[in-house]
Formats: sequence, C-alpha cells, structure tokens
Amino acid sequence: MSKSYNLFRLNDDGTLECQPTIIGASIEINGKVVINPTEAQLRSVGFKNMISAEPPSFNLDAQFLVEHYHDNGEVIIQSFEIVDKPAETGEM
Repeated sequence: MSKSYNLFRLNDDGTLECQPTIIGASIEINGKVVINPTEAQLRSVGFKNMISAEPPSFNLDAQFLVEHYHDNGEVIIQSFEIVDKPAETGEM
C-alpha cells in the first residue's frame, strides 16, 4: 500500500512540483535513481509541506487570479494575486 505524503518542491524557475505518487515513481538523489522514495528521501531533495491559501473573491469579468509560491525554508506558502484583465482594444 502506498503512502501519501502531500509534499511539494518549489523549483528554481518558480514552478511547483508535486511529489511522485504513482507506484514505481522515481527521483534522483546524489546521482542515484530511487524508486518509490520514502518521505525522508523526498524531504532530503527539497520536498516540503505546503500551506494552501483560500482563493480570494474577485470579479470574473474584469479580473483573474495568479498563484504565487514562496519557500520560507520550512514550508511552501501559496498566495494569490488579483490582476485586472487588460482592456480589449477591439482590433484584430
């Protein structure tokens, strides 16, 4: 039976990576491929718990949400930014 750790890693390019969850999933640790890594092994390569934020209310017609992630060293923190949609110019 597989365990679910719900761990994430924030990559250098700002993308969020979820832990490998399928049976037979692998990660590389110190140049070696580890199949079905343990929680400790995942944490050793930067996977952490994430604190999820509740998306704020916003105007669907005039705005959209942008997700942001910050690694504070202990956990990854999710936040949202409300951004105004650009005005349509009517040009094609």
